[in-house]
Amino acid sequence: MSLFDEKGRLTDEAVSYAKNVPIVEYLEEQGYLLTQQGNSKYFNLDDHDSFVVDAEKNMYFWNSRQRGGNIINLLQDEELFGMKFREAVIELNSKNNQRIQSDHGINWKQKKEKEPYAFPLDNMVKDPSKVREYLINDRKLNPDLVNTLISKGLIRQDERNNAVYPWVNNGEIVGHNSEGSYKKQDGGRYKHIASGANNDYGFSFKTSPNKDIRNLYFFESEVDAISYASLNGLTPNSKYISMRGVNNPDIIYQQILEVGQNTGKIPNVVYGVDNDEAGLSFNQDRIENNLSHHEQGEMPIYFAVPPQRENVKDWNDELVRRNGHPYEQHERNIPLSKKQYLQNYRHQESSKGMELE
Repeated sequence: MSLFDEKGRLTDEAVSYAKNVPIVEYLEEQGYLLTQQGNSKYFNLDDHDSFVVDAEKNMYFWNSRQRGGNIINLLQDEELFGMKFREAVIELNSKNNQRIQSDHGINWKQKKEKEPYAFPLDNMVKDPSKVREYLINDRKLNPDLVNTLISKGLIRQDERNNAVYPWVNNGEIVGHNSEGSYKKQDGGRYKHIASGANNDYGFSFKTSPNKDIRNLYFFESEVDAISYASLNGLTPNSKYISMRGVNNPDIIYQQILEVGQNTGKIPNVVYGVDNDEAGLSFNQDRIENNLSHHEQGEMPIYFAVPPQRENVKDWNDELVRRNGHPYEQHERNIPLSKKQYLQNYRHQESSKGMELE
């Protein structure tokens, strides 16, 4: 196989070969430490749990950074390798023992002990009016729900007017993430995940004590979770959780595990991710890799798919489209069962599954 054509350009064969180099194998060669999630196809970087590699599809997703792609995109990522496209393809076409190991990767191998997490209470302000206005006026969230979450300390405001979402486990804040209440010049919003946080958890709110939780609702963001509740009302005996991205298996597994420990039962799980290619792919993966209990059988899973409308991708888009008005009773979303979802979205079910201890 030729790396270059007669004009010195990269050949299609070289690019194709580069794309097929296994991401997990390459990262491990470079000194990065990864952990496989059980027997699944997913791997996480040890110091960045939101960085997920799908070994089967050979794709990566850095959920906290809202980006991902194939291995060439990985090598172009400025926080990791920062290569140009041509450099990345040449690197990936090199033999394993001819690749230069990155200093960044060596630093991952020689990990320093993490600083213990501490919630920055001193950076929080007493008056969260900027965040309240942002969530109610810009994101059109239900004012009563927003005020309740603020009063219970589940939404806060820092000195820079960012919305801060604590992650609470048994009364203790084990992490937090922040979101800007205003857009930057490039149209995006500031996003931050605290270092040292326990990434098995995320922002959540619930309608009953832990011993009575029967339903788990998973969403891609904090605003999506609150938007769904704003549109459809709160469901009794339920917990609404942000995954901080389209796929965070640690959070999903931890929440399911805790319901089992607290109630002795497996919960009903509802996935309310975006109605886009990534979201639908996630739903299909959840069907193909659904958890099952050795005594109670397969976990009941449902899908709360945002409606297919112009400019509507997620539940907040739908709420904004309605200018904050909740659904009437007859309009409320009824999550689809696995069978109904497969009929509506024409996916093919696989026989694969994962065992829940």
